[in-house]
Amino acid sequence: MQPAQDWVDAGYPQLLSDHFRVIMIEPLGHGESDKPHTPATYTVTTCAGQLEAVLDAEALDAAHLWGYSFGSMIAEAFARLRPSRTRSIVLGGTVPG
Repeated sequence: MQPAQDWVDAGYPQLLSDHFRVIMIEPLGHGESDKPHTPATYTVTTCAGQLEAVLDAEALDAAHLWGYSFGSMIAEAFARLRPSRTRSIVLGGTVPG
């Protein structure tokens, strides 16, 4: 997954922020996030739970999700596990499933 700054440099948040509240996350092991050495920390199910924690912390019932590479795997897992909290999903650089 690209670090959040790459998305800013590409202009995505600026384009979307007129219509959406944009929250960019960097999952564990990416960008400025912690990089634990425990492999179980990096399962898509665990990371989907971390994404849910972000939504909870931001008091959001549901969100549009956009992920690339590992981020798309997390977004897809979250959508499968929490469909009521997923408004839409955009996946890039991944194979579904």
